[in-house]
Amino acid sequence: MAEQPKRRIALKLDLQADSWDELEMAMRQVDHRLFGEMDEEGPVSVVSGGVGSGHILTVTVNRDQTAAGYQRDLAAYMAEVRRV
Repeated sequence: MAEQPKRRIALKLDLQADSWDELEMAMRQVDHRLFGEMDEEGPVSVVSGGVGSGHILTVTVNRDQTAAGYQRDLAAYMAEVRRV
């Protein structure tokens, strides 16, 4: 079976916290890292840990993928899945 298609930018986040307040602070750190510090579109790999929270953030970028390309790939993938 074909691999499920992916969009241009894929984000994986494993975030753990000891409280809701710690979770909120960690999410704000992730937000700042992605949208406050980044100057250009590119891959990101961050491992961060502290007293009350920690996270692993990975962002991959497929510069060749477009919205139209994703829709085409998804339609082909779904057609294959339906045949199985």
